[in-house]
Parts: sequence; C-alpha cells; structure tokens
Amino acid sequence: RAVDLSGNIAEVNRSFSVDSKAPKITKTSPKKGFSDGSFTVEFKEENPKELKLHYGNSDTGMREANVNLNNCTKISTRNVCNIDVNLNDYNGEQIQYWFELKDIANSTAQSKLVSLNVDTIDPVIVDLNYTIISKSVQFKINITEDHFDSVQYFDSNDANPKWKKLCSTLKNNMCSVKKSFSLGNHDLSIQVIDEAGNTVAEGVSFII
Repeated sequence: RAVDLSGNIAEVNRSFSVDSKAPKITKTSPKKGFSDGSFTVEFKEENPKELKLHYGNSDTGMREANVNLNNCTKISTRNVCNIDVNLNDYNGEQIQYWFELKDIANSTAQSKLVSLNVDTIDPVIVDLNYTIISKSVQFKINITEDHFDSVQYFDSNDANPKWKKLCSTLKNNMCSVKKSFSLGNHDLSIQVIDEAGNTVAEGVSFII
C-alpha cells in the first residue's frame, strides 16, 4: 500500500504460500525380489505438488510416470500412494526404480534406488484334479511357473471364509496335498501366486 501527501492510496494484493519443511519419503515397495508393475510409496509432506516414479534399465530404457496425488490415502502423518505401470517390455529383466517428490516450494525428496526382477506373466494351471476320500480331498495340481510362491484356496461355504494355504512348494511342478473338510457343500476358489504377485485361479465344487 502506498499513500502520498494528499492522502491518495494505491494498493496491490499478492498471495503466496510458505513451506519451509522439506518433503520426506519414508517407505517404498516392493523392497526386493520381483515386481509385476505395482508400486507403493509413503511420504510426509503437507503440501505435495508432484510425485513421480522413475523406473527401467539401460537396455530397454528408463521411463517415468506421474502418481495421481488425489488418489493417495492419508494415514496419520503419512500419505500412502499406489501406482501401476506396464512392465511387459521388461519381463525377464532387472530394473531399478525410485520415487521423486516435490512440494509447493519446489523442495524435492528422492527415495532409495531399488533393484527388482520383473515377472509380468501369470502362472499356468496345466491340470487340476481332486479325489474325495471320506472327509478329505486329495488335490493334484500341475502348475507351470518359474517363480512359484504358493497355492491357496478360499471356501465360500466355510463358517469363517478366508484364504488358506494348500502348497508352498512344488515337486516336479505338482502341488499334491490332502485336506479335510466338514460335511456338506463346498465351493472353492483355488489360486496360484508367484513371487511377483501374479495370480491365476480356478473354481471347484464338491460335496462331502
């Protein structure tokens, strides 16, 4: 505001934001192992402006993707954001990734560089057989998967339905296991999971 000797006044309004606290990335995942293209980042910042995921390698190339800050979830003092990118070009390769965060004052923070193997191919259930033996069921599941993690099942007719493990290892590509069930109808969803989180599922129904 300016005032002259005659009392005339001239005013100009200006607005600006103040952010003196630098952003901080506290956690990223996956931390190790494999990736199928899903990434998570947690950070502390009241005024985030831009969040980017950098990923790739020198062979296939480096890329970046913008994270939609509107889709992040606020948990106490932390912001949790997820992003999915297409890693098909990197399948079978190793990549590196990191996140870069910028606030309204253009202060930046970078996460640690993480190296991961890429697996974007779902497991294959070649054959799924089961035999009812009294109150038990003998499962024999032939699976094709180089980075196998587990086989799980979900019984929708269970009193307390939840995912339960059938196999954590394969022998000659086979998950062979016997499980007991209660009397009555059973509708099962059986899924195979690899180390990158890729899944494939099939359903079976039987009566004990």
